Amino acid sequence: MRCPRRDEIGQRKDGEDAWRDDQTCSYCGSLNPDLFMAHLEAGDVSLGTTDKSYKVYVEGLGRFAKFYFQHLDEGQRRRFVLLLNGEDERGLPTRPLRFVDGEMGFYVLPFFAVPKGSQATP
Repeated sequence: MRCPRRDEIGQRKDGEDAWRDDQTCSYCGSLNPDLFMAHLEAGDVSLGTTDKSYKVYVEGLGRFAKFYFQHLDEGQRRRFVLLLNGEDERGLPTRPLRFVDGEMGFYVLPFFAVPKGSQATP
């Protein structure tokens, strides 16, 4: 695995990054995207927003955790947007994402997301 944040911030390095035993990226410290999505699907974590479009904090894992959206593949990005909009793949209502302290959502959307109903593309 090569961390997608490495090239983005101009860090060139031969070799590979890896998922550590605690399921975080050895380069940036992000949660593993499969773990992140599984917890969102289960509804057992809350998200804390930031003023960054590339990162979110995750509470409810018993430890401090952050997630960098660059780790999501295209399918996971689509699924995240559906969860954010409270929908499943058929457009039916699902359990909404939980936000820390009752926040109602992101004040800066993830870089790959556009407001629901918008014709814009990221």
